[in-house]
This record gives sequence, structure tokens and C-alpha cells, in this order.
Amino acid sequence: MSAVEVELTVPSIEISFGGEEEATGGGAGGPGARPEPVGELRFLVEIAGVEIGWFSECTGLQAEHEITEYLPGGAVSPVKLRGAIKYPNIVLKRGITTEDALLQWFFEAQSPEERPDLTITLYSPSLQPIQQWVFHGAFPLKWQGPSLNAASNKTATEALELGHAGMDPALSGAVNG
Repeated sequence: MSAVEVELTVPSIEISFGGEEEATGGGAGGPGARPEPVGELRFLVEIAGVEIGWFSECTGLQAEHEITEYLPGGAVSPVKLRGAIKYPNIVLKRGITTEDALLQWFFEAQSPEERPDLTITLYSPSLQPIQQWVFHGAFPLKWQGPSLNAASNKTATEALELGHAGMDPALSGAVNG
């Protein structure tokens, strides 16, 4: 039996960040450019198409399938199937401003008819939209004002926790434009 020689050529890959020329020769944004990570510091929230403001923190951008397991006859291990999608509540935090639309919406939104879409858009450092997430039927669950302490030098913040009817995958994702 004779040995067979196989030659495998693997191209070298260079990864760079911070606007340096890419290994593919395109540079940032040019042909063959690799997407760079975007900072999470610039995001805008809109409710029913109305700009609510820029926030310093947002949690709850998550979707998870429930898992259903069953054991077919004679099988040694269970089969796992994806079930319904579940979403956590969204919590928005920001420094207190003179704008009080969040607090007013918290007290006014009582019925399901008053549950508009919520859009969260992540922006690049040059303020170009990168990604957006759209949640249907958003409604306020909890508003939290600042902890007032005369001895503190912290920024006064407010938080709003929102429930929703789910993320719209057709309207969420990369923003082309």
C-alpha cells in the first residue's frame, strides 16, 4: 500500500481594528472590509415613531426558545425541540432631563390600545444607524426615579421597565442606508 501525500494551503488571516488597512486591501468600509465592533454607548429609543431620547443603558435585548424534550420509544437520550420564543422585559436607564415623556407615558398607558411599537437603534461613532430592534406592543411596567442624597455627587438617573409582545425579526437587524 502506498502513502498518499496531501498538501494543504491555508491563507494567512490578519485581523485589525481601529481603522487600519485590512488584510484584504479594502480598508475600513472598502471592498472586502471586515465589519468592526461598534461601541454600545450610542443608542436612541423611539416609541410609536416619536424620539424619546438617548439612553445610557438598555438591558433585555434577548430572545430565547423554550426547549421541549421527549424520549422516543427505545431511545437512550431525549430529543430536544425548539418551542415558543420568550423575551425578557426591556429596562432603559438614563440621566434625568427636563423631558418627562417617559413618566407621563407610564401613567397614561393603561389599555392594550395604548401599546405602541418600541424601536431601539444603535449608532456608530459618526452617528450612522448600525442596528435596530423593534418590539411590538410595548407598555410600561415600572418607572424608577433617582435616589436623592444631598451628600452624593452621582448623576440623577431614571429607569423604565417595559413589557412587550415580542421582537419583530423582519424589522430588526442591520440598518442599510
